[in-house]
Amino acid sequence: MYILENNLEIGNWTVNKNIKLCGPKGTSIYKYDFRVYMEFVITDQNGEARILDWNHNAGDKALHAYTGNSAMDALPLFFSKHPIFDAEDWDDYTNVMAIKDIEEVIEKESWSATQKVAEIKKIVCG
Repeated sequence: MYILENNLEIGNWTVNKNIKLCGPKGTSIYKYDFRVYMEFVITDQNGEARILDWNHNAGDKALHAYTGNSAMDALPLFFSKHPIFDAEDWDDYTNVMAIKDIEEVIEKESWSATQKVAEIKKIVCG
């Protein structure tokens, strides 16, 4: 676990000073290097706290990977580039991520318009 001196205030968000190093919970049969998974407790401007995790070596759909080996060195990338900090609150962040998903669908050149619309409907309607 990394323990920062204080909680971090980034825009409308508060990142808890305790950053847990962990791994995926029952999501795969493969072995993971748990040192590259970080779990953040982040609170929005409405006081709603949620856990957000990030694998700094593999990245995810929200933020690309940090190519170094040190999780501590990856933290500045997370704090400066993660799209959550551009969102107003957790609901807005959900919509930001839906837009990212829709953009990926639109870019699929091998898909027909019908396939793209069907996939976009799934994203928008749940």
